Amino acid sequence: MVYRAEIDGLRAVAVLLVFVFHLMPDLCPGGFVGVDVFFVISGFLISKIIYMKALTGEFSFIDFYHKRVLRIFPALFFMLVTCIFAAIFVFGSRDFLALMKSCRYAAAQVSNIFFAGEVDYFAEGHDSSPLLHTWSLGVEEQFYLIWPFVIYGLVQFATDLQKKLVIFILCIVSFLLSQHWLSVLPNLAFYSMPSRLWELGIGGVLGMGFLPAFKRQYINETLSLIGFLLVLGSSYYLAKLSQDMPKVKFSMIHPFDGLFYR
Repeated sequence: MVYRAEIDGLRAVAVLLVFVFHLMPDLCPGGFVGVDVFFVISGFLISKIIYMKALTGEFSFIDFYHKRVLRIFPALFFMLVTCIFAAIFVFGSRDFLALMKSCRYAAAQVSNIFFAGEVDYFAEGHDSSPLLHTWSLGVEEQFYLIWPFVIYGLVQFATDLQKKLVIFILCIVSFLLSQHWLSVLPNLAFYSMPSRLWELGIGGVLGMGFLPAFKRQYINETLSLIGFLLVLGSSYYLAKLSQDMPKVKFSMIHPFDGLFYR
């Protein structure tokens, strides 16, 4: 892939929305939508890379996962060690044990499942959860475990129409699941990969070229502007939806609880 400056620009918008949401929530009360934007971007890039290489017979699962590990793990474990070291000096024993518990899940790439049963993302007072942001990384890593096999299998065994149908059906099922969980288990809807797959999948639909492209420049520019305004508008509108969500806690069994502490 050639460098796409507009994707980096959209990444910056997504990150800034989340940053301002946490720093000044009154200024951007729905800035958490930046995470959704980032999922679409991630789905676009990963799907395009896998799809193009699979079409030419150059795709390798070993190479794909090797690059993901090199890209993510060094920064992740450096951040985890830094947080633990800082917590030794600034946390009390209770908060430190909570951090170590979340650290194990973050290291295993399943912190999103852990936080779904522990933390309401929209509640106040989570200063002692410095690893809360790793939930989105967990969603992406779980997505990476299944998506390459889906795309590679479709390239090898499906027609062009079948490829589109399978991807669109997966996105629709995921979207419907997210809407159902939103009404009964909102934490699970927010944190889980199955309910987020449709966002990553939409990026995949675009990245694999499953939608017709507009050839006229002014149409593309107009649609880009409309999309940008919709992202900014949703950063305010979605705040109202988060306030209206039912407060139902998702409970789970923590398989790592007995590894270090009883």
